[in-house]
Amino acid sequence: RALLDVYDETGKFVTGLDSGDLTLSEDGQPRPVNTLTEAAAAVQLVVAINPGPALAVRDGNAIARFTKIVEALRFWVEAQPGETPDDLSLISLSGSLITHAKPRDWFISLEAFRPDFRNTTPNLQTLAIALDTVSATAQPGTKRAVLFITPHMDDPTIDSTIAPLIQSAVDSKVRVFVWFVDGDQFFTSASANAFNSLALQTSGSFFAFSGAEPFPDLDVELAPLRHIYE
Repeated sequence: RALLDVYDETGKFVTGLDSGDLTLSEDGQPRPVNTLTEAAAAVQLVVAINPGPALAVRDGNAIARFTKIVEALRFWVEAQPGETPDDLSLISLSGSLITHAKPRDWFISLEAFRPDFRNTTPNLQTLAIALDTVSATAQPGTKRAVLFITPHMDDPTIDSTIAPLIQSAVDSKVRVFVWFVDGDQFFTSASANAFNSLALQTSGSFFAFSGAEPFPDLDVELAPLRHIYE
């Protein structure tokens, strides 16, 4: 018995295969594929919040960017089935706020999260902790992902400092979805480009949010991770 992932070049899971589509060998010897079954897979998702002043910026109605993020995630959590097998964790600069929780329990911690955005300098520690957390032992067949919520970073060496984290995510088969939260003047900054590279190299996605853009559908983002063959 073995578990199998099959993705195309765009990162989309290839569905509809049967046993005749595979060849199998063990120690160099061909083996028959008796059955091939497509099944649902659970997702282990770590949401990593990298605090910084840009997340506290308010719009004309005095609503902070981070408040809008929390509301978007609330809608997503409320749409999840009650018996979901998914496993959620919440990470920030100080470490883990909640780990391996069901979505509704996880959201309670997110809603209670009150960092000092205006007096915090964002850095890559949050991403490093998130990758360590999501790469911890999980049930066989569980897929791994990180949602990295971050403003821009004034780090002239960010390309070199983020490179080992990208490699770690690739080696661990962790998809990283980046929500880049800042003024639109930073959408083409060096750190935005580095975070876009992080998303591309891990088959994730990059979304830039200045306060008004519609949020991506997390269910669509995670859909390729919800299949596996046995």
